[in-house]
Amino acid sequence: MPTPTGAEVGSFLGVLAALLVMAAGIKSLLPKPRTPPLEAEFVTKAEFTKVIDDMRHEMRRGEEIQQEGKMELLAAGERRAASIHDELKKMLATVSRIDERTKKL
Repeated sequence: MPTPTGAEVGSFLGVLAALLVMAAGIKSLLPKPRTPPLEAEFVTKAEFTKVIDDMRHEMRRGEEIQQEGKMELLAAGERRAASIHDELKKMLATVSRIDERTKKL
């Protein structure tokens, strides 16, 4: 196989460089891959409205549960107060009977 001369090597490299420049030019003309638009990262109005409505529903439910607990505590307090009142009435009746007995002595 004969060795190429300097002119042939230079010619070959010139053609190769021209092909690479043309390939780069063609590549720049081709459409770039599509990137998703910036708006794709945002929530839609419908999604936002749904999330807000869900949050409001959960807050209302929490308020209802809190109100139920408050009513239970008030009812328990009233039952304790009634029980204490009954015990005090019994003690007062007992003390009155003792007082009647001691007056006779």
